[in-house]
Amino acid sequence: MVVAHLRDSARPSPVPHPDGHGPHRHGAHDLGTHDHDHDHDHEHEHAYDRAGGEQLPPPSTEASVVMDIGGSIGGAVVFTPPSMLGNEIEIRASGTAWRGRHTAVRERQLPDAVRYAGLFGSLEAGPYELRVKGDPDDHPVLHLVVEGGRVVQAEWPG
Repeated sequence: MVVAHLRDSARPSPVPHPDGHGPHRHGAHDLGTHDHDHDHDHEHEHAYDRAGGEQLPPPSTEASVVMDIGGSIGGAVVFTPPSMLGNEIEIRASGTAWRGRHTAVRERQLPDAVRYAGLFGSLEAGPYELRVKGDPDDHPVLHLVVEGGRVVQAEWPG
């Protein structure tokens, strides 16, 4: 389950950092999602990078993720097969270039099941396309529509 915080304004509010060190803004980075504000492609590693042999963060549990949504801002939860664990899913507004916004597929421990999913927060309302990050095939694998103030749920094919 995702706890969706309905935003009162366009800016996320400070909350205590999970490790107790000062303020922390909740939003896309809490979800493992981030953007790159430039147009060139490049490679970089994450703590969960499969090629680097490092581990994913521990599984998240029910209500351990907060999405800051409201107005024209929504979010998306993309459930995947277990085989996608550790892969990165990239998202773009339909019809635009792939800009590198991505999130890792992680284990999500729910009360009645274990699911695998990637989460995207702070998405402007509208249609989106998704693919496995770095896939040389430019074609999206999944299409979804984000509504402001809501979290859409989608199933990855396969």
